Formats: sequence, structure tokens, C-alpha cells
Amino acid sequence: DCEPLEIRRGLPGDPGDSNSRYLEAAVQGVIVACLYLPNGNPQPGPKFDYKLSWFERFIEHAAGLLASGHPVVLAGDYN
Repeated sequence: DCEPLEIRRGLPGDPGDSNSRYLEAAVQGVIVACLYLPNGNPQPGPKFDYKLSWFERFIEHAAGLLASGHPVVLAGDYN
């Protein structure tokens, strides 16, 4: 069965972040994440601050995924 099993919508670490920038599912034992990273323009400013914060959360979550021992695909628009 190749039906994806949704794991999460949204990047963990900021419950107030309602932007649809991260989707994660398992497909035949492979964790697949679809990302749409924030652009962050203009710099400096709140959008850039949000981008840096988002990257910190992403790096922390990605490290946990890689440490899980499962194959992982992190694909999308990295801006």
C-alpha cells in the first residue's frame, strides 16, 4: 500500500505559526517532507526575523528526523 500517512502539518516549535509551510508524511517507511521556506525580504525586518526563526526550528526538527534512522526526503522551495 503506497498511501501516504500524514505525520504533521506545520513545523513544530511555534504553536502560533499558522502558515502552511511544512507537510510531513510517511510513505512505505520513508519520511517525506514538503517545505515552502519563508523568503524573508526585506532585510532587516519582521519577515527576515521570521525566516531566521523558521530556519532554526527546521534545523532542529530535521536533525531529529535524520537521527530517527528512517530514510528522509526534505524537498520543496528553499528560497
